[in-house]
Amino acid sequence: MFRISKVARYNNEFEPADRFKSDAETVVLFDFAKPEKDLLFDTSPNKNNGTIYNAKWVDLKHD
Repeated sequence: MFRISKVARYNNEFEPADRFKSDAETVVLFDFAKPEKDLLFDTSPNKNNGTIYNAKWVDLKHD
């Protein structure tokens, strides 16, 4: 997942969450594990959807 926020989320070392949740400070929240061909949907209420150009998708291997 990829999130852009209006505020700084962290000011020292941290362990990132496996998944982020949208809140009032979220500008965009993309889940790259769930693309729709060349579209990337913003799962925040802002709906800042994007278009992916020339991507080569690969399967992730989970341990």
